[in-house]
Amino acid sequence: IAIANPNIIHAPPLIKAKLLVEMASKAEYRKPMYREFAKKLILNTFGQECHEMKRQITFLKSSQGFVNVVYDFIQNEHDRKEVLYHLVAQVPDIKFATKRDSVIVLSDVDDTLFQSSALMGGPKYPSKCKFPGVEKLYMEVAWKVVFITARPAVLKSMTLHEFRRKLAIPYIGILCGKTSDLLWAAFDRPKAWAKMAQQKYHNFDMISSVYPECKFLWFGDSGQGDLETGRMMVQRKPEQMLAVYIHDVVESTGITPTTGGMARTVSETQGILHFDTYLDTALHLNKIGFLSLQSMFRVAACASEEWKELSISGKWASEEVRTARAKEFTADLEAVNMVLLKNGMATVSVCGTSLPEKLTPRISPRRKKELVEEAHINSLSGIEQLKLRAQSVDESAREALESESAETSPSAVKAKGPTSPVAVRRNLSQKQIQETKTQQVI
Repeated sequence: IAIANPNIIHAPPLIKAKLLVEMASKAEYRKPMYREFAKKLILNTFGQECHEMKRQITFLKSSQGFVNVVYDFIQNEHDRKEVLYHLVAQVPDIKFATKRDSVIVLSDVDDTLFQSSALMGGPKYPSKCKFPGVEKLYMEVAWKVVFITARPAVLKSMTLHEFRRKLAIPYIGILCGKTSDLLWAAFDRPKAWAKMAQQKYHNFDMISSVYPECKFLWFGDSGQGDLETGRMMVQRKPEQMLAVYIHDVVESTGITPTTGGMARTVSETQGILHFDTYLDTALHLNKIGFLSLQSMFRVAACASEEWKELSISGKWASEEVRTARAKEFTADLEAVNMVLLKNGMATVSVCGTSLPEKLTPRISPRRKKELVEEAHINSLSGIEQLKLRAQSVDESAREALESESAETSPSAVKAKGPTSPVAVRRNLSQKQIQETKTQQVI
């Protein structure tokens, strides 16, 4: 009926999205005339409506996303190239209300979202747990999350159902790997990781080509070739990549991260950030302007609550492992709080019962107080800073005068003699005192 209607090409984006998902989902529509109809629908959708049609396909929460429509349902190579060229041509006419609306998160699953039970690294967190703050960060920074995983396509529907049951992320998709790549891991792990990295980049290449108007963030881990995937993303499509974040797995003891300081520095020069907690990535995203202070506060608050539950009730490999993770978490939380304080915002605390008793603070209490005071001063405008410092000078001068009054009493003068420093200060005129105060303010 839709094909017979000549006005269907002018239908709203939602109607077109439903038609495309319906055709891509059912075997009876895998015929040339339906594939040609799908191409016709896309080629007659322009500008903002083109992006809205793709968003509506995501909102339908089908297992068949827009990538499947273009790369699976439309099988003719010439037709696909025509569609991809059309999508690129619409980019100048697409506008976004916020930066978040233009960002798509691409994420690995095992050892990036959840602690893997396959032990690709050491037992960093309790097995199969979700890392503190990861889900909230994804939702705050992007409108859509697509999981690019090494899990084979035969597990796609089951994995997608599992994620929608476990996660609060409203709009997710999944692009899978190959069974053969997993089989290689039993014989030659380096070769298996290289094949997985190539397949994950292929998936990125597909989704970035059907969303040319969007920017991407890649979250992977240092255990299965995700670092190489990130390098390929940055090198081959730098205009669409905002950042690459690699969650560092740990050695077999569960304590020491596998990537040392020198290797992290080298990766950073390539646009890749290794991290231990998702608070560190929130700080970096705030620094590059894609996560607001309010969003960073919400991520930190959520991460603190999830850490509390995990620290107290999780099945840790040892107390030493829990202590190591507590040091990482509290250090990154303290860094987040410094930024929040500097901008005059409330801070996030961590429950004391969730921390080991002998946890050594990374910053001494005295230095922390100095940083807090400095951050508070720096958060004020220039005029307010002058007023505050002038007030401080006035208080210091008043305290000095009160001290002088006490020390220059008849008994104090008699004890100190006429040449004491206090007696000399008393001889300063009021004009000199005012000039001194003015100079201190300047």
